[in-house]
Amino acid sequence: VAYVSEEVDLNSLIASFDMSTGAVASVGGVTQNSKVTDNDFSGKVTYEVKSLAGELKSWDVIISKTGAEIIDFQLADVSYSTVQIDSESQSIQVYVNEETDLSNLKAGFSLSSGGVASVGGLAQESGVTGNDFSGIVTYQVNSQAGEEINWEVTVEPVGAKITSFQFTDAQY
Repeated sequence: VAYVSEEVDLNSLIASFDMSTGAVASVGGVTQNSKVTDNDFSGKVTYEVKSLAGELKSWDVIISKTGAEIIDFQLADVSYSTVQIDSESQSIQVYVNEETDLSNLKAGFSLSSGGVASVGGLAQESGVTGNDFSGIVTYQVNSQAGEEINWEVTVEPVGAKITSFQFTDAQY
């Protein structure tokens, strides 16, 4: 996610970017040239980058004018498999070990420049403030311009269990 001022017209922006030697980028089948090709960034733009060896990788670019974004999120002292931040829906999904006590977890987070966060009216300090994540926790993130965006954080315990076990060819 990149942030721009409210005055910027997202419909025709020209990006400046560097790539690996010999790599080629395209958006919607159109070859991209740094500092030359314009794109409509009013929604998510996916850059397809093909390496010299033929490896293809997708890079999603989202431009935001709000400044009320959660850029990074993790839970302190917790082992988890993934954190998924969805800037379009303002939601965060965190998967933790099934043994984790969700009642007082401290979140480490990064906000867009000048952003401040609160939960239920209580100011949040990254890595310090504890919250009960046994249900959805809504972070209210305010930009310097005063815009507020609610971010829903869901923490889901997961485990490595066998939930069903059978023999397919055995007679009982």
